[in-house]
Amino acid sequence: MGEKIRKSVMFIANRLWLTLAIYIISILIAGILFDIAEAKSLKEGIWWAFVTALTIGYGDYAPTTDGGRLVGIFFGHFWIYFIAPMIIANIVVRMLVDRDKFTNAEQEWLFKSIEKIAERDGVKLDTEPPDY
Repeated sequence: MGEKIRKSVMFIANRLWLTLAIYIISILIAGILFDIAEAKSLKEGIWWAFVTALTIGYGDYAPTTDGGRLVGIFFGHFWIYFIAPMIIANIVVRMLVDRDKFTNAEQEWLFKSIEKIAERDGVKLDTEPPDY
């Protein structure tokens, strides 16, 4: 079960559009739940959700009911510990990943091509990895 969760999180984290879609959906859900729990308008609920998600906390709308506070606790943690790290990880990976490196399939093709050339020219290849 843990491996499936890890793979699912990695799948989502590597797709910025999916992470942002989950963020927007969670804003809407939190806004609706805030609206229901606090008897406010949907507009106020969505405002509260964005302000909470961005950890700004203006204080103009704050939950006063137990249900509203539970919504705030859950979604506050969700955005900080789930959504924000995935967005940051996605940005960092895009900055650090070498997009010009050879894929595994390209490496396999290159190695097979080198083997064919070496065989044709009678050259013995050293197939052991070098000690660095």
